Amino acid sequence: MLLKTVLSSVATLLLCAALHSCVPTSQSPFEARRVAATPPTTDELVSSQEGKFGRPVAWDEFSWKIFASISHTFSPCTIKTPKGNLEENDVLWERWADNDTTFSVAAQPFPSTDPNSGGSCPISHRKFQRDELRLLLDNPRKRQANSGGAEKQNPTIPADAIEAVYRNRLAFDILNGFRTRKKLLKAVGDLPKPETGKVTYDSIFDLPSGAIQVKSQWTPLPECGSADIMCQQTNSTFHTTYDTNGRLMGLVGLHVMTKLHPLPKQEGLWIWSTWEWAGDSNFPTRPSGNAGRCDIIGCNDTFGHPTPEQSQQGATHPPQGSQYIPGIVSQNLNDLFTAYQLAPVWKNYRLKGTQTSYDNPAKLGNSQIEGRYIPTSSCVTCHNRASVNNQGNDVIGGRKIRILDKNTAQTGPMKDEYFTDLHPIQIFYRTDSVWSIIHVQ
Repeated sequence: MLLKTVLSSVATLLLCAALHSCVPTSQSPFEARRVAATPPTTDELVSSQEGKFGRPVAWDEFSWKIFASISHTFSPCTIKTPKGNLEENDVLWERWADNDTTFSVAAQPFPSTDPNSGGSCPISHRKFQRDELRLLLDNPRKRQANSGGAEKQNPTIPADAIEAVYRNRLAFDILNGFRTRKKLLKAVGDLPKPETGKVTYDSIFDLPSGAIQVKSQWTPLPECGSADIMCQQTNSTFHTTYDTNGRLMGLVGLHVMTKLHPLPKQEGLWIWSTWEWAGDSNFPTRPSGNAGRCDIIGCNDTFGHPTPEQSQQGATHPPQGSQYIPGIVSQNLNDLFTAYQLAPVWKNYRLKGTQTSYDNPAKLGNSQIEGRYIPTSSCVTCHNRASVNNQGNDVIGGRKIRILDKNTAQTGPMKDEYFTDLHPIQIFYRTDSVWSIIHVQ
């Protein structure tokens, strides 16, 4: 009888495995994989969501899963600085190709992403750049005039905002092929031109499904004395890196854009996710983190932190510029951190929201990246307008495309006028939501 029961159980397990039906139907695919020995990879996460636009999908959960799959810590490496050799603990996305590597005139290989490589850190991503939004807004003539000294600062962006942009191998392989103005001009010439008076929204290139780009925003952190415990404690709540001068930098904002192809032969769509530093999660009711983090458009995370954000005044709609309490992360997010073995410091960051189309939601922005444009900020609308002109120049090299109108950003679907001159004739051609094309030389 015992042998018969055992054989029956084995047969049931084999049948379940063959039919993939052992997981209760009430569980999501993500929940089912949580009990597995290894969590889903980035590729598996992307594959699981392709073709699901227009259907109910837990996109905040997807955002956190993507984040977790690209944020595991590497073996420590060392960086040589004027202050001596400093030890780094990079995460995966910090080892990807940055703009300098991607758009170098001389072809550069994609950096090694061996998590056990150790040794010397890749130096390229220590070369922080001015944020791309400010580059797009500042007058190019003034920028050229100031090239020998301090650059003119646009007052709408935090004064000390500096950024580094990274992309994975799938994005790098395509963009690296357009790394020079000559290559870009040829691509513009090869694009089928619309009839007179009409506009095409086709992109010069179409990044593949699974392409990921990360925009990271950093701020210098103070040097703490050996007895300054409060300073040390605050610095420890940031994910940090060093610049080439050995200055400690703290991560304050993060955009992650993930490419999905909803249907075969259809241009892919991007999923936009943004995080902000929320302060010390060990003190969930003490206001801390980025001032104004949830101002105006709120913070909306149905997976990791589903309770309403509150400010130091205890209100969900406080005066602008207030600090908010970190709050308590969900058990789902704690389980995710355990599954992917993420560093505890990432619990000090909050997903502000996920945008999948120009109306879902209509607005999304990061207080450290978009600045005061938050009230009308839309990742989708802004990046849908990323383009070069018909001379293969970026938006700075030619007539500047209007991403702002009377100091407000646009929301909503694309319009023909975004890509035409006054006649109107199309002179701008889309670059698959990639504003980093401004770095082409």
